[in-house]
Amino acid sequence: MSPADLYDRDFYEWTVRNAELLRSGRATEADLEHIAEEIEDMGKRISEALVEIVARHPGETVVVTTHGGVVRHGIEALLDWPSGVVYSISPVTNCHWSELHHHPVRGWRLHSHNVGV
Repeated sequence: MSPADLYDRDFYEWTVRNAELLRSGRATEADLEHIAEEIEDMGKRISEALVEIVARHPGETVVVTTHGGVVRHGIEALLDWPSGVVYSISPVTNCHWSELHHHPVRGWRLHSHNVGV
């Protein structure tokens, strides 16, 4: 069964098989269309979750711990940037953070990015 056929039949096996293909340098055999779709969907879900978390705590400090790539896409979602603009800022380095402040009239702004001690 091809990796693409597995996608609808056994998602877990599909992930295992495609990860093996990618790690072994055989990307041309992988189900690249579904992989790209899953990556895009994951980014959307993460951004939507971050916006929802922040909306539940108006006026409060919210701390979210996550992977640096997720942080960038969360910033993109909160600042309502067009898709792709997020790549103009650097990824967040390990043990670093970004700060966003919300103004009741002007909305979100990126206060600091990739800050560490």
